[in-house]
Order: sequence, then C-alpha cells, then structure tokens
Amino acid sequence: PSLVLRTATITDESTSIEEELDPDATSLTNQDSSYYGLSDTEFETWVQSELFQDPLYGQYKTTFEQAAKAMAKWRQRYRGNPQLWRRLFKKERVFKEFVEAVPIIDAVVKLVEADDTDPAHAPPFTVIDLCSGKGYLSMFLSEMLPPDKMHGLVLMDKAWPMHNQPLQGHHMNWDHIYGQTPQENN
Repeated sequence: PSLVLRTATITDESTSIEEELDPDATSLTNQDSSYYGLSDTEFETWVQSELFQDPLYGQYKTTFEQAAKAMAKWRQRYRGNPQLWRRLFKKERVFKEFVEAVPIIDAVVKLVEADDTDPAHAPPFTVIDLCSGKGYLSMFLSEMLPPDKMHGLVLMDKAWPMHNQPLQGHHMNWDHIYGQTPQENN
C-alpha cells in the first residue's frame, strides 16, 4: 500500500484545530500563532501567502500551490489530534523542509505524471525516501502523486525502529504516517 496519512473525523469544517486545542488561541506560546483560529480556507490562503514569498516560487509555481493544498489537508486530517498537529506543523520547519525538497518533489511528480506506460504491463512506482526524518518529502509526495500510478512510498531513516522491532522512546514517532508500518508487517 502507498503512504497515506491517518485520517480523523471532521464534524465541522468551520472549526479550526487550534480552537479545539485552545478556544483562546492567542494564549498559545512557543508557536507561530499567526494561523491560529483560521478556517480551513483561510489557513490555506495564509500558507500560500507565506510560501509564495520564497524566491523559488517563480520556478516551481504549481508545486508551491500543491504544497499549500497538502498542508491544508494535513491540518484537516489531524484536527482530532491537536498534540500531533502541533508536533508536526511548526511553520518554519515545514516550510524549510518543503523549500529544500521542492526541486525533488517537482521532478518526481513530473516523472510519474509523464509516464504513459500501460499499468497492465508495468508495475506502479515505489519511492524510497532515504534519510526521511519525519517524512515531509513523502508526505508531500503522497498528496501530489497520482495514486493509480503509485505502489507506495517507503520511508527509511536510522531513527525509525528496525523491522519487526517495537517502537521505543529513542525512535521516531510515526503517528502522522499510516498505511503499513514495520510492526504491521509481521
């Protein structure tokens, strides 16, 4: 299975994840609070306004636009788990990871989309994300690549637990990833 993200039930699209976390969102500390309290649409617009200031935007316009949509989808998915969302979405970190990866993301998306091989005669693509860290590259790709052309995205990092080993305190937490994880591959 391809890399997909754990979903959460969204009961009211107008409620923001930050409101669920803290109705007085301005009281949060050690976070960039400029997006707290925004609706999903306002959040995506805010992400666009921040991302589109980067000098690479002109060269990778479509990929930047897709990234803003991807981040908005993540926010919706993790609405039911504010602690996970706060750990995952630190504006400076996510934007930095995206900008560093944008040439790769753009190239992979173009390669996969341009492939006109008959799916009956060729296996779908598998992306191996070496030194994946939290997996931002794969998370972006999972939102941008056509699912019908993908077998999966495999994250590899020394911080992930070894195959068939339990998750321990020093390992990377994969709560933001769903699909097959090592403990499910027994």
